[in-house]
Amino acid sequence: MSHDIARADASLPTRTSLRAPLLGELLESSGDGSRHVWLDLGSVSQGLIERLQNTRSRLVIAALDAAARERKPDCFDFRKRLTAGLLNEPVDTVLCWDLFNYMNADQLRRLSAKVARLAGPGARIHALIYYSNPMMPDFPGRFFPGSGAELEMIEGGSSRIQAPRYTPKALQKAMPELEVERTLLLNNGMQEFIFELSPD
Repeated sequence: MSHDIARADASLPTRTSLRAPLLGELLESSGDGSRHVWLDLGSVSQGLIERLQNTRSRLVIAALDAAARERKPDCFDFRKRLTAGLLNEPVDTVLCWDLFNYMNADQLRRLSAKVARLAGPGARIHALIYYSNPMMPDFPGRFFPGSGAELEMIEGGSSRIQAPRYTPKALQKAMPELEVERTLLLNNGMQEFIFELSPD
């Protein structure tokens, strides 16, 4: 029986704890008493709900990561998944997690255009890019914010594929509606990004 347990544990997805200071700052800002609309492109996270529950926040979940893990061919079809009915007020913050790594330039361009239409003045877009490591899990991960800047990441797959390792310049070119505001290299080799709407 212990052998079966060991085999099952070996197949469990990898969990990593890291600090994401830029995300921590965004979450802290939700407690300033003002109304705040969040668009989470990932799946429901209890940690995120707990961080926002005592604030004047609305959280909308798009679950693009779940569609990608299910190998749906239209997983990044934003016309279907980010409909006008889902969001009837401007978005203040978009959480993209690691999804950019799984999109090609055309998908990034379409996401950028959609986000620009949904976003309100001063909106911020957060993303995590595989930067130091040339390989990444074959599917998007799950992310669970803790207190402060703490973040737990559960890898989306046990197999590895080539990471695009997007640079700030490449992302800026692919997403002209967005502008890199800040970046930070994290201790797990990912690069944390905050984007804002381009003034142009």
